[in-house]
Amino acid sequence: MAKVKAWTKEHCLLLMAAGIWLAVEFMIQATTGDEPAYQSALQLQSLSEYITYYFETWSNRILIDVLAVVVLAQPMIVFKVFNVLVFFMHLLGFKKLLLKDRTDKMQELFLLTLFFMIPYSCFLDAGFSVTCMYYLWPATAGIWSIYIVLKKQSSLFLKLVGALLLVFACNMEQTALLMNVVLLLVCCVNLSNREKKSYPWLMFVTAIGCILFMLLGEGGNHRVKVEIGHKFPEYIGLTALQKFDMGFSTTMEHLIMGCDPLWILFVTFLFLVLIREKKFEGYILGAIPFGCSLAFGLFKESLLPVFPPLSYMYEAVGEYGVIDLNNYDLRNRWVVLLLFLFVLATVIAGLYLTEENVKRVFLLIFAFGGGFLSRLIMGFSPTIYASGDRTYYPFWLVLIVLVYGLFQKLDKDKQERVNIITMLIALVSVCSTVVSLNR
Repeated sequence: MAKVKAWTKEHCLLLMAAGIWLAVEFMIQATTGDEPAYQSALQLQSLSEYITYYFETWSNRILIDVLAVVVLAQPMIVFKVFNVLVFFMHLLGFKKLLLKDRTDKMQELFLLTLFFMIPYSCFLDAGFSVTCMYYLWPATAGIWSIYIVLKKQSSLFLKLVGALLLVFACNMEQTALLMNVVLLLVCCVNLSNREKKSYPWLMFVTAIGCILFMLLGEGGNHRVKVEIGHKFPEYIGLTALQKFDMGFSTTMEHLIMGCDPLWILFVTFLFLVLIREKKFEGYILGAIPFGCSLAFGLFKESLLPVFPPLSYMYEAVGEYGVIDLNNYDLRNRWVVLLLFLFVLATVIAGLYLTEENVKRVFLLIFAFGGGFLSRLIMGFSPTIYASGDRTYYPFWLVLIVLVYGLFQKLDKDKQERVNIITMLIALVSVCSTVVSLNR
């Protein structure tokens, strides 16, 4: 009993967060999108037949979809309870990886509020339960596999569990890319420290193997053709450059012009950290992404009446990105593309100035690049528009890690004030999700 009390006291904030998540789950109706297809799958064919069918038609996510079929064949209460446990483990994994002092409740509270700033209402677009299994569950598996990789001493059994978690995490394309980036970072750090560890390299090779399976598997190629026909027929005529531009432009439009809460918080913290050094270049590099995100995003409704021509910038990002063969000579298109590139460059340069240690600078920029790339690659998927904002989830997790790292650089008194503000924003975000339920 004493151990239970001690454990409960240590994880009381995590348990409160799980309780909030559970309350939100029970406000959601049983089905919000694709659930009926999964719920009835085993009534139409056996599990082995379904596995064969999915291997031939969509092998990329075969593990996730088979699990979804099994779980959603049960009453929805089973998924909701299990999903709360996954969410708890999701938060616990980040806590173990990021918190140096696990008794510091203010630091833990700030970290938890960041997760509630994610606009979970986007999970409802294709079905809350299915989206959780596509994004939340692989991310949780990935974070714990990284924890096992970083653990100084692990048993053979624990290493095997880490490998299985990695394979499940890499069953989702965006998470697979992020896992490859993180494991490559771990391997590079070990090399620089002259640590001879074979397990991180084995995990990295496994992650690469999962990517190759996605690229070369018959089911994955079949799925792309089907998605092109159903959701994006024009996709087949796009060049590689146009697909890259589509992924880049739509991502930057969402971040800067779409008032993404975690992005705004990220550029705000970056600005606060850079001006703390009281250097001219810091003021400039911090002010550009911060100012652009506020002016073109948060305050765009006030800006457009004063500068009506700016409306062309918002119209510049079309279905195929900013630049295509029909508008390459329109200068207003190039202006918004250059703005996006300029803001992205200042963010990277700003991250460079936040650290003096070369290794940490490399880690920060590489991590940011990996998160950004996890959304940019959606330009090479015909589901870029059909999937909606949930495709930003891996990038949101990276932003949470970066925001928490920048938070550590602030003075204690500023941390307390900032914590209150982020709690209020997180509360508004949760209320927004609740209001959007059952829409």
